[in-house]
Amino acid sequence: MSQLEKALDNRIREIVREEIRQNQSAKSERLFTPDELAKRWRMGDKQAIYRLVKANQLRPVRLSERSMVFTVEEVRRFEEAGGVDLSSS
Repeated sequence: MSQLEKALDNRIREIVREEIRQNQSAKSERLFTPDELAKRWRMGDKQAIYRLVKANQLRPVRLSERSMVFTVEEVRRFEEAGGVDLSSS
């Protein structure tokens, strides 16, 4: 990855973090990162989330080729469809 690509990737991440913070503080549309979903669903790591995306079971909002987030609606849709068994909690 070139320095320019790294710089762009870092800037995108900063923008996403700021957007997530603003959404949380404004109590508006919540966005979840792959890490947050992995923790929420006790999946170990975000690679499990990426596998769900690759299998078309979970639909992300793509921020770039390498960055994605998930809306509350998509998380609810997935959970209500039985995508994650939380009964063991």
